[in-house]
Amino acid sequence: MSNNYFDEVAKVWNTKERENRTFTVYEKMFKYLGENLKEKTALEIGSGDGLLATLFSKDLKEVDCMDMSLKMREESLKRINEMKIENISINDEKFLENSDKKYDFIYSLTAFHHIVDVDAELKLLKEHLKDDGKIIIMDLDTVSPDFHKDFPNFDGHDGFSKEEMENYFKNAGFTPINYEILWNGRNGEIDFRIFLMEGKIIRILK
Repeated sequence: MSNNYFDEVAKVWNTKERENRTFTVYEKMFKYLGENLKEKTALEIGSGDGLLATLFSKDLKEVDCMDMSLKMREESLKRINEMKIENISINDEKFLENSDKKYDFIYSLTAFHHIVDVDAELKLLKEHLKDDGKIIIMDLDTVSPDFHKDFPNFDGHDGFSKEEMENYFKNAGFTPINYEILWNGRNGEIDFRIFLMEGKIIRILK
């Protein structure tokens, strides 16, 4: 993944279309989160400029964010400081290496198709999820390779089919329990869809 690209676009990333999409995703996620949210903690992977985390900050006890891009993290800090939000932390990609925290929810919005080794990432995240916690991945359904033709040195995935993501979940020790198409969009001449897949840790009976 080209970190420099996200550094370059950080200040202009949050277009009106992306903002509308994030608000829609936020509203649709609630049916997967359950009750007593004020007691729950979450980790967001690939949090970008922090918009989704700031929306959840008023619903959840705490939101930890991770993003590889320094400039995106700076935009996040600017956002939460301006809004005087105190229950969000902004962290780089090495955050989990020195953390033993476990979360009620781990979620990600359109970041996983930039992650080369999805299996390794999911297995790492499993170690930071509570036994009764949920993982919620929201990302691109399979798209044409042309979708990323303007992205320099793109080495990620051209989205994921439902079957592919189910296999990633199972290989990492998660049971896929829900799947939904959250958003239908268009990028230039290319139609795209964003799915949500929810999973829980597989229980091993003794």
